[in-house]
Amino acid sequence: MNWASTRDGRECHNILGLSYNDLPYPLKPYFLYIAAFPEDSIISLSKLVRLWVAEGFILQEQRQTMEDTARDWLEELVQRCLIQVAQRSKARGRVSNIRIHDLWHDYGLEKAKMDEFLHVCSSDDMAGSNGISTHRAAFYNRINDEVAVSSPRLRSLLGFSLILTNVGRSLNGLNLLRVLDLEGAEDLEELPKQIGSMIHLRYLGFRYIDLKRLPSSIRHLLNLQTLDVRGTKIYSLPKSF
Repeated sequence: MNWASTRDGRECHNILGLSYNDLPYPLKPYFLYIAAFPEDSIISLSKLVRLWVAEGFILQEQRQTMEDTARDWLEELVQRCLIQVAQRSKARGRVSNIRIHDLWHDYGLEKAKMDEFLHVCSSDDMAGSNGISTHRAAFYNRINDEVAVSSPRLRSLLGFSLILTNVGRSLNGLNLLRVLDLEGAEDLEELPKQIGSMIHLRYLGFRYIDLKRLPSSIRHLLNLQTLDVRGTKIYSLPKSF
């Protein structure tokens, strides 16, 4: 959205800005992270919590688990109307899926870029993937094969419905990654062995991909906290894992 195009747009932007600035400091990265997901996405809370843990947003507290801490922050974002509940569990009534309003999504992306919290690259802006200065990047539909060459310090790569023509080339050199999420990627049936060299990985997500097997080199990922293979064709893990 071009907020400056109309007076109403500027006023709306200012109102959203006041609400965002009123957030407690720890809540701001939570909100900006949600804005990385594509517009109109239904976002799984359990997945989001694991991503936040891998990112280091959530610190262990003595009286509650990290998941409970994340849920508390999330409920506050709901109460402040920055995000919306898409679904609650029938058993306990707890939030299970969320969404973000289009206006808040646009504002969040703009703020994330301005604060260099996150870089977003769509298929219409592939040139923008050259020389990413942030530690986090979200790619919609396509990813530049040379992203590792231009952005070797990348810590988090979120992919949404990517068409991966050469996953090995795309990931080669991204050895500092802590988060790699490729949910819904197309043409990805096998992972390169080099993924075992990404020893800093804490989160590895392959939901809803036609992935058939994992390389044995995955055993080297000693810092891995989450391996999400829901909806894949993987029925067993390497024996050494």
